[in-house]
Amino acid sequence: MAAYRAREVAPIKFSWAGCKICTAPLTAGGLTVLQALTFLKALAWENIAPGPVSAHARLEALRVAWKDRVELLGDPQKAQVPTARLLSMEYAREVAERIQTAVQGQKPLEQQISKGVQHGTTNISAVDRQGNMAIVTFTQGGSFGAQVTLDGLGLTLGHGMSRFNPLPGHPNAPGPGKRPLHNMCPTVVLREGRPVLGVGAQGGVRIPNTIFEVLAQYVGRGRSMEEAMAAPRLHCMGTTGVEMESIWPADEQEYLQQIGFQVTRGIGATTSAVSFNPKSGDCHAVFR
Repeated sequence: MAAYRAREVAPIKFSWAGCKICTAPLTAGGLTVLQALTFLKALAWENIAPGPVSAHARLEALRVAWKDRVELLGDPQKAQVPTARLLSMEYAREVAERIQTAVQGQKPLEQQISKGVQHGTTNISAVDRQGNMAIVTFTQGGSFGAQVTLDGLGLTLGHGMSRFNPLPGHPNAPGPGKRPLHNMCPTVVLREGRPVLGVGAQGGVRIPNTIFEVLAQYVGRGRSMEEAMAAPRLHCMGTTGVEMESIWPADEQEYLQQIGFQVTRGIGATTSAVSFNPKSGDCHAVFR
């Protein structure tokens, strides 16, 4: 504990549809978000009309990203993580072909993945009239973290150890000085080098999926911040179990259920977003 030091790290970046998306690198959840977006880009998802086929493709992009997350990711300073490969367009095209086959065959992509549950996070997104953006996500862990408070300081310790994988040899297995994977992924979107959107979320494992959903709508579909934040959200961690908000179109829910997904009602992460107009200096905020 005494040897711990906070690190200042460079964001990981991805360009799509005239936007540059900058998000938190490992051990944060940003890599999972960008992976799913690279799959959509390789699928030319923005050209697929909204509807059951589009929803199925989007869901499969998330499922593959989660499988890679669960099996391959960990602290890059302590484990071999193929980050460059996972974000490459070569890999994205390979996955896109598999997704296209599943979508055309009207069935879920076959893959085995273990389930996991985590929760307990807060987030704030802020912007000023000069266009400076700050998105800060902090997690204590559910039920007051470790439930231990330091005498005289009033600081409650988190339960970050629960985010390690207990299997020896796994990239996210515990080890000396290792940092566990977590779900937070505060993100800034740039156009022509200027920040136009900042977004972050609270909600444990739901965070990467919800940030992905907002960015898919904002960048992929070219929708406004308000429209992207209002769009229906789903939650899936790589299995065929899918939680969808009640505002999802009924035909898309029914279609996914018919082709083999276990669809239930659920909610996404609670999200805050801010926008900046470089021309007018106008700032706006949305919370949902």
